[in-house]
Amino acid sequence: GAGRHVLSLIGDILDISKIEAGKLILEEVPFDLHRVCEEVSSMMLVPARAQKNKLHLNVAPDMPRWVVGDPVRLKQVLTNFVSNAVKFTRKGSVRLEINKIEPDHKPEEGVRSLRDGEVLYHFAVIDTGIGIAQERLTQIFAPFTQADNSTMRQYGGTGLGLSIAFSLTELMGGKMTVSSVERHGTRFDLWLPFKTEIESTEH
Repeated sequence: GAGRHVLSLIGDILDISKIEAGKLILEEVPFDLHRVCEEVSSMMLVPARAQKNKLHLNVAPDMPRWVVGDPVRLKQVLTNFVSNAVKFTRKGSVRLEINKIEPDHKPEEGVRSLRDGEVLYHFAVIDTGIGIAQERLTQIFAPFTQADNSTMRQYGGTGLGLSIAFSLTELMGGKMTVSSVERHGTRFDLWLPFKTEIESTEH
């Protein structure tokens, strides 16, 4: 309850100050992309059920499993999107979709240019929730804003999470966007480059 909330808030504030000071160092480790997405999804099952939501995870069939990057930060960003979607949706559905962008696709604007061996991945979190008013959409990634204070009281949360997710995405060389139709739902899109040719050490 409240204790855990305060802890996550402290974590958020520490993260923001690290990011602002340019002191947040990203990890470069091999990790299982499918597993990270499964962990996010299973972590959100209980809160989703509590809101009577269905939670779906759709991983494209051609998705590589192993990439190199920062699994903890990726998980933090995705968890943020999914928990936000769950929180603002009642008796609806929340979908986490992952696919890879084909190399001959024109580059996504705002994503840093791909380095050797990197592939661009696209993550989407789509909900059927209350949506976000158009005038709020522009501010959604700014620190300390949540749609409005009454929403914040009703749904909980500091609104800090999304601005951290935004900064982490930029650090990882990616891009995120949000689109929404009030009373119909919200969609977060995330593009992130990960190195994908992994020299396997296990034989």
